[in-house]
Amino acid sequence: MAMAENEDFQQRIARIGALTRTVEGTSDPAVRALVKELVQSVMDLHGTAIQRVLEILHESGPQGAAAIDSLGKDPLTGSLLVLYGLHPLDMATRVAQAIHRLEPTFRKHQTEVELIGVEDGVVRLKIGMIQNAASGHAVKSAIEDQIYAAAPDVTRIDGLSALGASDLVSIETLAAAGISHHTNGTGAVAAGKGGD
Repeated sequence: MAMAENEDFQQRIARIGALTRTVEGTSDPAVRALVKELVQSVMDLHGTAIQRVLEILHESGPQGAAAIDSLGKDPLTGSLLVLYGLHPLDMATRVAQAIHRLEPTFRKHQTEVELIGVEDGVVRLKIGMIQNAASGHAVKSAIEDQIYAAAPDVTRIDGLSALGASDLVSIETLAAAGISHHTNGTGAVAAGKGGD
């Protein structure tokens, strides 16, 4: 997806979120119920139509199957297919492909990441030793970006705490917040409110 298309897509998502919050903030429960019914009806109609498009493509033979695969790989149409439960690949396969695409990043940061499983929207990872906080942060960000792009229906990623990225805070941030700090013998900063 081109950068301009992605920005437009993100703006539309933000606008939908704002409109949803406005509707949910409406004091009239009858209006809220009608709007929700309207949106659900439109989604049902679109879902049925998209499913029929995929069926027609599939019935057209190998070229149609290839077109469906291409639609699934595209970030915009792939997300739409996930939303309607019509993506050609299941969640576990999409997550496995995302992890595979990250192999060069893992090698660069000298760590190993193993996909243990995907169940009920939860991805479980086993992550090897990480060299430093910067590498931990880079690997954590890459994993989150790739997995949520490939499988926006994932609800949680377990195992990222092994990277330590979420637990590390810069000394400048600690000082600005008035939090004491000390090193834990390995050079990593441990933080706590008040005394040790």
